[in-house]
Amino acid sequence: MAWELRYLAGRPDRALTHLARAVDAAVLVVGTRAPGSTAHLRELVEGSVAAHLAHHQHRPVLTVPLAVVDWKELRTPWER
Repeated sequence: MAWELRYLAGRPDRALTHLARAVDAAVLVVGTRAPGSTAHLRELVEGSVAAHLAHHQHRPVLTVPLAVVDWKELRTPWER
């Protein structure tokens, strides 16, 4: 399979949607933001690219966590 580099401009969610349509992508793969309070605050204000894509995209969106998730230590909101 050949790789191809493309440059995009504008809002990331809209640019990725346009590119996915142009290349007839089967799935969009995006990463999460870096951990930390600054990144969390920015995500609250601006929103998440992954969330925008998942809500407004007609193709599957796979979100890959930036950091390793320890599922044993995660607790649901009702367990807190």
